[in-house]
Amino acid sequence: MKAIMRDKAELKDSGIEWIGLYPVSWDMYPANGVFSEIRNKNTSLEYTNQFSFRYGEIVDKHVQGELDDKLKDTISAYNIVQPDTIMINGLNLNYDFISQRVAIVREPGIITSAYLALYPNKERINPRFAVYLFKAYDYQQVFHGMGSGIRKTLSFQNFKNIFIVAPQLGQQEAIANYLDDNCSKIDAIIAEAKASIEEYKDLKQAVITQAVTLGKKKNRPLKDTNILWIGKTPFEWQVAELKFFASIKSGITLGQKYPAGAKLVEMPYLRVANVQGEYVDLSDVKTIQVLPEEVDKYRLEAGVVLMTEGGDRDKLGRGCVWHGEITPCLHQNHIFALTTKSDKLLPEYFSHVTTSEVARCYFDYTAKKTTNLANTNSSTIMNFRLPIPPLEEQREIVQYLDKRIKTLNDMISEKQSLIEDLESYKKSLIYEVVTGKRKVVE
Repeated sequence: MKAIMRDKAELKDSGIEWIGLYPVSWDMYPANGVFSEIRNKNTSLEYTNQFSFRYGEIVDKHVQGELDDKLKDTISAYNIVQPDTIMINGLNLNYDFISQRVAIVREPGIITSAYLALYPNKERINPRFAVYLFKAYDYQQVFHGMGSGIRKTLSFQNFKNIFIVAPQLGQQEAIANYLDDNCSKIDAIIAEAKASIEEYKDLKQAVITQAVTLGKKKNRPLKDTNILWIGKTPFEWQVAELKFFASIKSGITLGQKYPAGAKLVEMPYLRVANVQGEYVDLSDVKTIQVLPEEVDKYRLEAGVVLMTEGGDRDKLGRGCVWHGEITPCLHQNHIFALTTKSDKLLPEYFSHVTTSEVARCYFDYTAKKTTNLANTNSSTIMNFRLPIPPLEEQREIVQYLDKRIKTLNDMISEKQSLIEDLESYKKSLIYEVVTGKRKVVE
């Protein structure tokens, strides 16, 4: 099967912005004519397999073990849903969930009644066609303007008068089959591209780690450092604590109270979100009002290495060099600024060390952890034992890594662009087919 653009003579204006033109032969009617809301509480605990909404799919939460009384109370209030039920995540519609609010149920189970559960009249509408239609509406953020209340929640009362367009059941089946086939092919290419990105990221990590522990020279004598996160290094390299090669400075604390009438100046400052593994993200820089003397105390000097105090475990302690992109600029207290001794430790080399497995292992081993979050402190950072080559070899390693990392980052960017293009194409294909602008033919 293929989908070809219809001649404009076959189309008419729906008068509805998110539908636009649709085939003359198709019907248009309000949703409550073919959908009913499912409200079927699990009061008898008939089902225990709980579903959750994840990125446009309904997935089983796989709850293990016996049900305690608290869990029984929770799931007894859940909604029982059957295959072909269409779920809409209508919570917090004032926030964009990147168009992942619609999914279809594929097996019996239970799900929170906070979501809108809709069951189609199968004599008039194919559930697979309907879920693609609502995904197309979701891509255009149709549901975002329908919610009510403080949390902008979508109810059946909001939903029921929405207009939908549909051909005869046979055509609906053909459309659903076509989209199942083509979307699965697109999804397979996207999955392959995402897997390639992860492989490139792993390769980049391995390249960096090898360079900062073994250098570039081949067949040289190695020594065992007996340090968990380092292993072996070239015999002539030093292994020492960072405090002998750098100084550290914390940033300004946010939310300080100043005396009434104090003369304040507004300054840009960096947050944890601005400090990425290899660069400073300046796409969203906030400002803060501070005393003039605090500007000199907390301003960043070009050449310092910025390191994060806390956050996601894989990002903890990652560093990047500040080149003075904004002058003057401050940093908050959850970011450390390290000044290295330039005749002993190049900031660019140390920045690479912080993104290697050497630093990842050290900070994961020493961090204070809570679930997926962790934090460190200035003492832990300064006690970090790291491999330190001679200065000239540090320069060689930096030049080598800058080139290799750029090549790998370019390859990652190409894959990311491919994914974005495919996702955009998939959205437009679904929209054009389910609204009849494209005709599915054998």
